Amino acid sequence: MKNLHIRVALVIAVVSSGFLLAEKKEFWTTKPYTEWTQKDVDKLLKDSPWVKTIPLSQAPDLALQGGGRGGRGGEGESGGGGAGSEGYRAWPKLVITWYSRPVREAVARRIQLSNPSAPKEQIDQLLNRPESSFYDLLIVGWSPGRNPNAVQALREGTYLQKKNKEKLPLKDTLMPQKRGDPVVLRFAREADGKPVLTLDDKEVQLVLKMGDNTIRTTFKLSDMVVNRRLEL
Repeated sequence: MKNLHIRVALVIAVVSSGFLLAEKKEFWTTKPYTEWTQKDVDKLLKDSPWVKTIPLSQAPDLALQGGGRGGRGGEGESGGGGAGSEGYRAWPKLVITWYSRPVREAVARRIQLSNPSAPKEQIDQLLNRPESSFYDLLIVGWSPGRNPNAVQALREGTYLQKKNKEKLPLKDTLMPQKRGDPVVLRFAREADGKPVLTLDDKEVQLVLKMGDNTIRTTFKLSDMVVNRRLEL
């Protein structure tokens, strides 16, 4: 499972940058992933409803916490970026991605386009994973590293918030083991046998605690529907 998270995160890190979504039926609702073009794949992984890119210039002290080489991911992991930066890694931008089926389909299609002879097992591993009891959100561009205070702050201060202000607590985290790995945030899909998120909720906000900073970003649930199913 972790290898899948890493593969998806690496692809997203390569292609992520912003452009506005057109107000129309999108390709992921009108044609199967096997017909997606490279342009389609890039769009889904850059700025689709499942992906948000946030410049870390919005949190200037975080931008300094990547060490002495311009704050890029993994460079100078334990040093040099300013007071209290030990153990942090930060890139110029933060990419937040729901590990949803459309995202996995985009990664699978990218593999097919770049390597038509890719083993079927590789595609199946992405697309046919067992149903998870968690919503997984991948965080690319920042990690608490080995800083125990930052890890604790992340786990205690990160949550999903529904429009009615109900908070969905973070249940688990998968921490990076090496440069390029994502931080994986895990939230329970159900409570008392019922989905914690439905279309009636309209939107959900991720509140992400990053050291002394808090990043907030909102996802519109109605845009995350494929074949009448909310894909999270």
